[in-house]
Amino acid sequence: MNTLPPAPTFYPASASPERSADDREPQSFRRQGGVAEAVKKARRNAPAGIDIEIEVDDLDGLEDALGSGADIIMLDNFTPEQVTRAVRICAGRARLEVSGGIGPDNIEAYLDAARVDYISVGALTHSAQAADIAMEILVDEPECLE
Repeated sequence: MNTLPPAPTFYPASASPERSADDREPQSFRRQGGVAEAVKKARRNAPAGIDIEIEVDDLDGLEDALGSGADIIMLDNFTPEQVTRAVRICAGRARLEVSGGIGPDNIEAYLDAARVDYISVGALTHSAQAADIAMEILVDEPECLE
């Protein structure tokens, strides 16, 4: 069986307990080489043809991700105005996804802001009700079970 190697785990700055006082990027992430090294490691460990996506939470992070050669950059919790700026900065060098805080009440603002490749709407799954579904297989001929 062909299985993928485990993906490296990198946490956004807001989730890391290890931060330097003057830098939002986690110290552990910087020690690992930052965004560029993460993309290099991902490319080395991923099967050919797999796109590498980096999540950023500000325009400085976007610049780092663009410099790393990431295929897709997720703009997390960007405002529509920030998305417009990000699209200009990106200038087609990577595909862009917007995510975080987007729902039916504000998706049009993101659609009007600028052309991005993907929009993730967490409200589709955050508020989905679970369904209890069972499947039973009925066999008419018991001899087929032998």
